[in-house]
Amino acid sequence: MADVPMNVGDVIYASGDGHVDLAQASPAVDDSDDKAFAIGMVTAVNGEAVSYRTTGVVDNPAWSLTPRAVYYLSPTVPGGLTTEYTEASGEFAIIVGTATSPTQIALNIHWMLENE
Repeated sequence: MADVPMNVGDVIYASGDGHVDLAQASPAVDDSDDKAFAIGMVTAVNGEAVSYRTTGVVDNPAWSLTPRAVYYLSPTVPGGLTTEYTEASGEFAIIVGTATSPTQIALNIHWMLENE
């Protein structure tokens, strides 16, 4: 079950008790590192129920990704992606996956240490 409204392509973390929330690479939002521990990406939404993948390819026709680019968890947009590697203090550099086409990303979530 989703704790907040979600869309296909949002990156999520397990918020507890079978619930998920939008992941974010910056714990400064609420002083909690939990949001940085991404587990997957939303593939379908039906009200509060969401389906997600932890590996494999996710397709979203609304995307305009750069093929072969590595995408990271955004430190500024909850559930978002960025191609910018963060080195900012207090932010996490979390690899989400690599774009295989303008509308597809191959998930390969890799947690990295917090920048100091």
